[in-house]
This record gives sequence, structure tokens and C-alpha cells, in this order.
Amino acid sequence: MHHNYYFLKHLSNQLNSKLEGFELVEAFSQSKDELVLSFLKEREEFHIKATLDSQYAMLSFPGEFARAKRNSIDLFPELILNTVNSVTQFKNERSFSIDFSNGYSLIFKMHGKRSNILLFQNNDLIRLFNNQMKYDLGVTIDSLHRPIDQSIESFEKEGITNTYPTFDKKIHLELRRRGFEETEVNKSYNIIKGLINDMVPPFYLYEEKGLPYLSLFKTAQTPLFESSDPITISNELFYRFTRVFSLKREKETAISKVQNQIKKGNNYISKSSKKLDEIKHSSRNEEIANIIMANLHQIQEGSNSADLFDFYNESEITIKLKSNLSPQKNAENYYRKAKNQKIEIKNLEDNIEKKSEEVLNLEVELDQLKNIDKLKALRKKVEELKLNQKTGVKGDTLPYRKLNVNGWDLYVGKSAKSNDELTLKHTHKDDLWLHAKDVSGSHVVLKQNPGQKVPNDVLEKSAQIAAYYSKRKTDSLCPVIFTPKKYVRKPKGSAPGLVIVDREEVIMVQPASPEEVLNSEF
Repeated sequence: MHHNYYFLKHLSNQLNSKLEGFELVEAFSQSKDELVLSFLKEREEFHIKATLDSQYAMLSFPGEFARAKRNSIDLFPELILNTVNSVTQFKNERSFSIDFSNGYSLIFKMHGKRSNILLFQNNDLIRLFNNQMKYDLGVTIDSLHRPIDQSIESFEKEGITNTYPTFDKKIHLELRRRGFEETEVNKSYNIIKGLINDMVPPFYLYEEKGLPYLSLFKTAQTPLFESSDPITISNELFYRFTRVFSLKREKETAISKVQNQIKKGNNYISKSSKKLDEIKHSSRNEEIANIIMANLHQIQEGSNSADLFDFYNESEITIKLKSNLSPQKNAENYYRKAKNQKIEIKNLEDNIEKKSEEVLNLEVELDQLKNIDKLKALRKKVEELKLNQKTGVKGDTLPYRKLNVNGWDLYVGKSAKSNDELTLKHTHKDDLWLHAKDVSGSHVVLKQNPGQKVPNDVLEKSAQIAAYYSKRKTDSLCPVIFTPKKYVRKPKGSAPGLVIVDREEVIMVQPASPEEVLNSEF
């Protein structure tokens, strides 16, 4: 009810007595929803803080106000160093104006979430505080005054809604509590008059749905606070409301972010567990390699397949072969695939265990968040969990995809900006750097295994993946350059992802996805 016409009448009347003869020395904003006015008369200061948040709008009157050195902007320069003549309450309207000696008026239109502040010169609208509220461009000073016939005759003819449009939900509830019935005109009219007469100081703060609200009449509920001074009750309401509201809003946001992280974690665990199960139950690479090795003498050179006895299942099995490889080399291929799958299984198991621990920790943090009842403690927890970082709850998202090629770590950049970060910040000078030749694509880095030379098959597979993550991914063959990272440099001021290679070698490969190269789902 702090936007109620009957309360604003008391508040504007007090402001009229308080501000007469004061000069406006500052008018500024430190956020898009806040306006601060600072007045001075001799050595006495007076401040009005209008908070016009999209969720709530309130006026408060701080005893002092320290303006931030940054992120603030001066407003309404026409009013600076002008004297306040009066404060005018508009009739039957939730608006009042501060009228200045130079003919300007600053109108506070306190319409809940549609509240705004308008600057007029005489009867001409000069400027809106919130320019997004285009419908306020049609407001005139004359339209804000609403003289209404509130006689019993008008009430009987027009009804309560037209006669008393200033009544809000709380007033209607109180009228019903007092026995208001519109059919009994005299009785109902007397109840209305009695209630209006009762809407005088003191004012009360009550709580509803966890938030404080202002009431002009006493209820059966024990008040949180009461005062006969409109400015004092406004300050107390603002303090209590913003403290509770901010806690509620920031808490809901924090909880939602953690719940989202838990959901993502559980989805990852579910998908990875399914993938792990598929690999474990569908892969027979090692068994097939053993079957080939046990039947080398039965396999003809240059065959695409071989029908052999599967001694694991005691049945015939058709095994696919590469015709350009010997039977023993085909077996080695299957052993290599089995080794890669074991590595992938180990990585999946480690990742699932790590993610499960993260989810468990997040669930503990979620319970702690729900029990926090102080804004300072909440903000400390939010900072601790890094919930304000766009990358998530904990840590930074890596700028690359991480793969493993036959026991060698392979990093693939995710974007042009990520390519720079991968090459410049996550790569050793002796790591092998790969990129599809003469086209845009991901930077690919094969991490060095100390003391080991990169095997040809690892180089070829890495190049296939580099070709796949480029604009040549659909070509039948793609040239891929490779070189130690120490021969790659980035010119100052160059576009994201652009580098210069001082020394390079080229390998021709067929582009292939990680799934194809590693014989497993990526």
C-alpha cells in the first residue's frame, strides 16, 4: 500500500513541509532503475532515492548518500541549483510533483511496476526517466488531476469502483471485513467514510508471503513496525523489503544455477554410463585379434574377410579384414583398437567417478544454500561457488576437446578464439601442431610424450581429425600441415585463430571423425 493514494497524500504533504526552500544540488543515477536527488538548505541535507526496479518501485529518504566515483550519470540538469517551491499531490492519483522556482516540475508517477519519473516545464513534457515506458509520453499534468464526485448520490449511482478508483485490494478486503455490502447504500457508504477517516497515522508494516508491506490501518496480525511519520515508515519498508526481496531473488537464482549444474552432471553420468556399458558389452576387438592369431594359416593374403572358428562362443564367425594388410597386421589393428577402447573405458570410468563426486558436493552445497537466511552469507557462498561466472559453478571451461589416440593426448580447438588460447596457453614448444592446409579449421595439438617419437599411425590419425575439423572435412583427401609448436607464432593484432607457421611438413589424409578414427563414439 506504499503506492496507495491515501498514503502518498500524507507523504507528499510531509515532503511539501520539508523541501520548501531547498535547492537541488545533485540528480544522478548509479543504475538504470535508480534516481537519487540531493537537496541542500544552508547546511541541512535531504535525499530522495527512487528505486524503480522492474519487480518493485519504492521511495526512500536516506540520511546521507555517498555517490560512487564510477558508473554514475548526472540527470535533469535543468533542475540543478533551483529552489523547491512546493510539492503537489494530484487528486485521486498515485502521483505527486516537486515544483521548482524555474517553472519545472518533477513528477513521481508511482504506479507499481509501471512507475516512472517525468520532467515537465509548465505543461510540456520534457523528458522521461525510463524511456522504455512509451505510454508515458502521452501524460499531461491536467490528466493527472482527477476530481471525482464522491457524494452518497454518486456512490449509489456509479458504485464503489467508479466513485473510489483509488481503493486497492487491501482496502477492499478491509471493507469486507468491516461488513461492507454495496446493496445497503447508507451502511456501505458510512463504512467507506469510516475507513477513509481511519487511514491516518500511525502506519504499520506487516508481512505477507515472506515480504513486508505497508498498511494504513491496524489488523489482527502483530505489526513488524509502526510509525506516524511517512518518511520513517517508507525508509523502514524499503530497508526490510529490499533486504528480504534481494535475499529471496538472489537465493532463487543461486539455487537454480546449482540445480542446473546437478542436472547437467546427472545427464553426463547417465550418458557416459550408457556409453561405457555399450563399449564393454559390444567390443570384442581383443578376442577377434586372438582368433586371427590362432588361425593365421587359414587366412589368405589380400582377403577382405575370413570365416573362422570362434573358440570363445564355439561357433563360426566372419571377421572383417583390410585387404592391403597381412593377417598378422590385421590382428595388430584389432589389438590396437582394443587398447584404445581400454583407455577410453578407463577415461570414462574416471570421468564418471569425478562427475559423481562433483554432483554429490553440489547437492551438499544446495542444501547449505537453501538454509542461508542472511544476504551477506549468501553472497559469500555465491562467490565461493563462482556462480556469477558464465562458465558455471566451478572452474573454467577448457578451450579444446580432449581425445586420446593410441595413448597420446590430442587437443582440438573449439573456435577461432579457443584456437588462440589452445595454441598460446595450453601447448608446449615441442608439442606437435596440426592444421588443415590453406583453409580455416581447428588448431590441433598432439601432446608430447617425453622420450617418445610420434608413431606414424598416431600422426596419421591426428591429421585425419585435424582435416575433419576444417572446411575440407568432406574432401576425399586433405593436406594437413604439422610442425612443432615452437615454429608457430601469432602476429600482434591479427584476427582470432590466425597464426604464421615458419616451418612445416605436409601429410595427405582422408578426413575422418574421432568416432571413425578411434573406433568409438565421441
